[in-house]
Amino acid sequence: MSLNGQQTQALEQHLQEKTYLKVSDICGYVAQTWQVVYTVPGMTKWLQAHGFRYKQPKATPAKADIRQQEAFIETYLKLLEDTPAHDPILFIDAVHPTMATKIRCGWIKKGVDKPIASTASRTRVNIIGAIELNTMTVTSEFVETVNA
Repeated sequence: MSLNGQQTQALEQHLQEKTYLKVSDICGYVAQTWQVVYTVPGMTKWLQAHGFRYKQPKATPAKADIRQQEAFIETYLKLLEDTPAHDPILFIDAVHPTMATKIRCGWIKKGVDKPIASTASRTRVNIIGAIELNTMTVTSEFVETVNA
């Protein structure tokens, strides 16, 4: 038993929305959704016949949310108005970046680049830092761990 035309269209649509790393997982999805059983080699042939290839998604730079940025600016400007001139305004944060995006292969339609947000690659570090806005003084420290 194999997929009918409507099921084939639905599976193609599903595979364009969700990237699977293993053919066996696609077989499981098909069996659970339509009670049609495929072997891994059989599903691999089906995928290839329908234009899917096992490849990496395309790394694209992550984008900032304009609405969130505008809301932050509005809040910040109000803070500037309400804070006495002699009181410092500090921005403080602690980070522990592992900035390498792990890009894995998956079944993606041939000719389609599937973007995945990525960042530059760096080793893990733990940093806590603050900036005082009146003087633009930056204080930072590398620490063993950041947990609160």
